[in-house]
This record gives sequence, structure tokens and C-alpha cells, in this order.
Amino acid sequence: MMASKQKPCFEFQKHGRCRYRSNCRFSDGNARTQGPPREDEGFAKFREWRAMVPIYTGAFTNPLGRLLERFLADALKLVELDDGSRQEVITKLATDAGLCRVKKVV
Repeated sequence: MMASKQKPCFEFQKHGRCRYRSNCRFSDGNARTQGPPREDEGFAKFREWRAMVPIYTGAFTNPLGRLLERFLADALKLVELDDGSRQEVITKLATDAGLCRVKKVV
């Protein structure tokens, strides 16, 4: 069985920090001295794009207006990045909220 310090600290991997700091039983790959990991540029663009998809699909859905073209262009760029991005964009567009945006084009 693998010793605890050889197993990765999932909290550190996910958030770039661990609440147990140096007392953590798991390995951080000596990354604690480097600070939190930098966000991948593709993921940052996805987060920005995702914020344009409404959470609520009721009567008060915020229209994009002139930003609709940018929304769709960014979606296309994200789909072309890699399989993971493609899946995330398609999944988000397939929700009721995503379909609200698609309906504006059709």
C-alpha cells in the first residue's frame, strides 16, 4: 500500500492550497513553495464564456444583444480547442439556459 505522503493531496491539486498546510498527510509534489497553480488560458476563456449563459431561463433572462455574436464566436473557438472544451461547451449549450441563447439565432 502507498504511504500517505506519496498519495496526492486532492484539495491542493484542485484549489492550489490545503487547509492543513505543512501538516497535510498527503503529497503536494513540493508545489507549496510555488504558490497556487496558474489557471489554464483555455479554462479562463471557458469561464468567461460560461458566465454569458443564463442561470435562470424565466422571463427575466438577460438578453445578450450585441454580445450574442461574440458569445457564439467564443463558443466556436472553445469547441476547436480540445475534446474537453468541446464537451463542456456542448453540455452547457444543451441546457435550457444554453438553448435560450441558441434560440436567439434560429
